[in-house]
Amino acid sequence: MIIDHFDGHAVSSGLRFVCTDQRGTGADLIQRLDAVPDSAFIVWNGDTILDLDIADLLAYGENKHRSAVIVLTRQPDAPNHDAWYVDADGTVRATLEAAHPQSPPLAYAWRGSSTGTLLLNKSHLVRYRNSAITDLYSAILPALIYGRILTAYDNGTRYFLDFGAPQALARIDASQVTGWAS
Repeated sequence: MIIDHFDGHAVSSGLRFVCTDQRGTGADLIQRLDAVPDSAFIVWNGDTILDLDIADLLAYGENKHRSAVIVLTRQPDAPNHDAWYVDADGTVRATLEAAHPQSPPLAYAWRGSSTGTLLLNKSHLVRYRNSAITDLYSAILPALIYGRILTAYDNGTRYFLDFGAPQALARIDASQVTGWAS
């Protein structure tokens, strides 16, 4: 349905849709590295609806010089509430979503929740091509944090809906997303 929706739209000329085995975001990205561009690309979980200024995210990513970028929200009732710790310069310091979570840092500027949206480069993933490490949130992103190359894009309190399964998508009230699409 998504591919059909974008078929023929002018905006679709820059979009690439890739089908995967749905083994998890990291595993699927690594499996399909051949389809991933060498330039920056957006990973947007298919089970989330997000109010996001994509042009601003891309500009932010360019200013961060090949850092990986995770989109975080400060919405208090978001899933994984405040699981990401961020410095004043936007560098992610820690995440509670890691397989082996670190203790939260004593000093940080703000905390946020992941929206399931990232700005990455192929270089962030290629080292995992022949590795047993494939989980994006519990292993790959924590490794990027350790290397101090994961930065946070503050999406403010603009919220997203994480509906999880296709059955839950049918229960989304249209009023929850009214005005998002133009």
